[in-house]
Amino acid sequence: MTPGAYVYTVTGVAPCANATATVTVTENTATNAGTNGPLTLCSNGASVALSTGLGGAPQAGGTWSGPSPVVGGNCDPATMTPGAYVHGHRCSTLCERNGHGNGHGEHSHERRHQRTADIV
Repeated sequence: MTPGAYVYTVTGVAPCANATATVTVTENTATNAGTNGPLTLCSNGASVALSTGLGGAPQAGGTWSGPSPVVGGNCDPATMTPGAYVHGHRCSTLCERNGHGNGHGEHSHERRHQRTADIV
């Protein structure tokens, strides 16, 4: 169904008039957390945005979680533990029920679309 306003009409039986109601359909924008990918760093290297380890076209924002706390979406290899760091975007319950969002994302109980950047 195309988003927009739709009018529902029930034809009245004489002497009753017709009754109408308007329903507005809105489509939520899909979330995109990118695709899984590796990020290889030197232990004495500079801090790097974890998003550089994601493939596809992840949307800006979202949250990161992993073995070490993530600050500002960056990985500092000198202070952070290697492992899987998960990038997620929230999708409303309605958005998920309608199958929107990145269909290849992992779904957690928090209703997120997630992707992993493995730090090795």
